[in-house]
Amino acid sequence: QPTVFSSEEELARRQGLGATGVAIGGASAACSAMAELIARQEHIETQTLDDAVENYRQLLSDLTRMGRTTSMRPVKRQLVKWMDPLIAAIEAEQDAIRSGDKGTDRQICGPFLVAVKADKLAVITMHSVVNSTLLGGEQGARV
Repeated sequence: QPTVFSSEEELARRQGLGATGVAIGGASAACSAMAELIARQEHIETQTLDDAVENYRQLLSDLTRMGRTTSMRPVKRQLVKWMDPLIAAIEAEQDAIRSGDKGTDRQICGPFLVAVKADKLAVITMHSVVNSTLLGGEQGARV
């Protein structure tokens, strides 16, 4: 029969602490350092995506205001053109997931799709598509 722990004992055990709260073999310090590294990496990735979203929006706004959208490089022009429709499509999919609508793979992918804001998913998707296409060379992206 499994051992029953109080919630404090269980927490201490999972953190690598003994009954007195003293670290066992430095496990707590290692876990703490790893958690800090993971949090830092998550912050950097989130900030990078936030910057990319803002960059696309600002670029489109500035060039539209100046009437110079045709002066953009073709790839960047296409990404800016895709941005808003892709965000709208992702938001519609997120709404369908949240409302419990049945659909292909929504039960599997749904929790992940609603965990990230639509504009960030749009940037990730656009960059992935372009990278896959460019890495595929003359054959294009592998499906």
